[in-house]
Amino acid sequence: MPLSLSDPITKLATVSPAFASNLGRGLGLYTIQNLLWHVPSRYEDFSEITPIKNLQAGSTVTVTGKILSVKGTRTWKKRMHILEALLSDGSDNVKLLWFNQPWLENRLREGKYILASGKYSASKNGNYIGVTFWEGIDGELSSKENKGLLPIYPETEGVTSRWLRYIIGQALKKIGPISETIPEEILKKENLLDINTAIQIIHAPQTKTDAQKAIKRLSFEELFLIECATLQSKLRMANHKAPPIYMGVDLIRDFLSRLPWELTEAQRKSAFQVLKDMEGVSPMNRLIMGEVGSGKTLVAAMAMLNAAKQGYQSVIMAPTEILAQQHFKELARLLVPFHIRVALFTGSTSKVTPKRLAASAITISKPKLFKEIKAGEIDILVGTHALISKRALGQSKTKSSLLPNEPLKFRKLGLAVVDEQHRFGVEQRANLNKIQQEFNAGSYTINPHFLTMTATPIPRSLALTIFGDLDLSAMNELPSSRKPVKTEIVAIENISLVYETVQQEITKGRQAFIVYPLVKKSEKLAAKAAEIEYEKIAKDIFPELKVGLLHGQLKAQEKEAVMSDFKKGKINILVATTVIEVGIDIPNATIMIIEGAERFGLAQLHQLRGRIGRGEHESICFLVVEQGGKTARLKAFEKSSSGPELAEQDLEIRGPGDILGVKQSGLSEITARALKDINLIERSREAAKEFLREDPNIKKYPELGQRIARVSANLHLS
Repeated sequence: MPLSLSDPITKLATVSPAFASNLGRGLGLYTIQNLLWHVPSRYEDFSEITPIKNLQAGSTVTVTGKILSVKGTRTWKKRMHILEALLSDGSDNVKLLWFNQPWLENRLREGKYILASGKYSASKNGNYIGVTFWEGIDGELSSKENKGLLPIYPETEGVTSRWLRYIIGQALKKIGPISETIPEEILKKENLLDINTAIQIIHAPQTKTDAQKAIKRLSFEELFLIECATLQSKLRMANHKAPPIYMGVDLIRDFLSRLPWELTEAQRKSAFQVLKDMEGVSPMNRLIMGEVGSGKTLVAAMAMLNAAKQGYQSVIMAPTEILAQQHFKELARLLVPFHIRVALFTGSTSKVTPKRLAASAITISKPKLFKEIKAGEIDILVGTHALISKRALGQSKTKSSLLPNEPLKFRKLGLAVVDEQHRFGVEQRANLNKIQQEFNAGSYTINPHFLTMTATPIPRSLALTIFGDLDLSAMNELPSSRKPVKTEIVAIENISLVYETVQQEITKGRQAFIVYPLVKKSEKLAAKAAEIEYEKIAKDIFPELKVGLLHGQLKAQEKEAVMSDFKKGKINILVATTVIEVGIDIPNATIMIIEGAERFGLAQLHQLRGRIGRGEHESICFLVVEQGGKTARLKAFEKSSSGPELAEQDLEIRGPGDILGVKQSGLSEITARALKDINLIERSREAAKEFLREDPNIKKYPELGQRIARVSANLHLS
């Protein structure tokens, strides 16, 4: 009996329970479909194996043979580990070298037969192949034998590409016909392979052209499903009911007249788009993408003020307590003249502004805060993940006198705002819709308008797919008061020059950040840790200065105290982790030092750099790198201040999962790669639009409808 896609991988005779556990835990492979859709990350071309006697210096070659000897050494000067093996194929011998991969000593042994590829180079110590890929084989392989394209898969501990090729081959022999997902007219129009042919070819292509056709077919399908899901979500959102909150033109003019600066054109345009959206009877679903410091919070403040003056409450959710605290203080300050009550709700504290003195704040018990929210006495609630905790949603079974017994419930919630939404994950974003409110009209529920904001630059491809259900506003224009930040890459051995600059700036009355990749020292990662370096900075390098420490593992009260002291100028240098990446506004800070900069993504570096240059003084960001860390990627960052430009580069280098937490949504490896192909995205989007125009409820293709529903569930679309 043939296998079906839904069968567990243990249906394959060669997959033991232990091996299946590794496949599931490490690669997310549980079913035959998971296995067959686990596509190669690349192909090694072994169509031409070169006899060792015919090797020519400077060429990239593939050789095969028997290992005669193996030894590992470490260079004295650079402390680099070099693994050397002598390989023989009967025609001659050649030296193979692996750099900084000491663990391979346990896998390479005398008498083992391998295939290896890499560049054949000449040196004063003899010729060698710098190995870029190798794999063990069962025995001698004739140099005349055509090995062809060898698929290399994403691997995990205990699971090699060789094993994956074997079990995927077994599955391909036993699988029955796979049902087609894409309608035939779209297959013809886009010149795509049918699904059965594509699956067979992608795991065993004869040529790179064949492989590319198979990849295009599977990529198009994944994108087509996502586009259908997001477009359907947009249609569903349009059918929901929301309270029309009309723009109070005089109110907005009054608010703007009290600001000590003029709005940028981007702020004006985005604010108008948000306020006009909120006048609709369907929920606004808008994403503001803005450069660091472009004034997104001010736009949100205008929308929340407008809602409050028409009797509607607003909630704004931030990813960290530091950012939530800052939003709370900033909103309270901005809205003082309008007598708007602002409250703060986090896992550790609850605060509220009194009815008449909006800029001040008092601590309030959480049960009392919940009562005031339910009664409609709170206009704006600022919070963290605590807003969508089990306790807040009424899903917790535990009871406490310090916590409310009832779930968080609003009187009339008109606007929900999520700041730095990519840090929550799509499921948490969806949980905001579960916040309850008393206000209902007739037989249907009133939904709040929804606004998300991010300073993390989003590549156009992600905007068209993962966030395809959102309307977009771009705020890439900085206020005129913001000065460009100079960026400079510095080798670690020249760090003393950076410290001299820090000393000079602090003498002028300025402040500095020093950011490290880790909180504590790690045995697995050879990266500096904030706690250890803080001691050195405070005691050995700047003993006469006040140095503070901030990281995510500190208690909320400790974080707040450190940030308060830094903002007041009581701390000269703040040693921190990426907890300062968002929500930190210190106009007096003019120096940002990022140690181990090569370990950060471009979008993250862009966020960190945005913490300075927020005042009237010139600022500089130092990217401190280890030996060999001055990469082309960092050089590009050094020269560019454009968020969108850096986002595109980051997508190409790291992929969407690392940029926006796409991995949390359960998207496949195929999708992650397809999201880099803007042309394919646009074609799949147009195909989805045309398809849904003809059959919006997908009645003709029930199986396709089920696939799209599963994608919607993964993305937590409304």
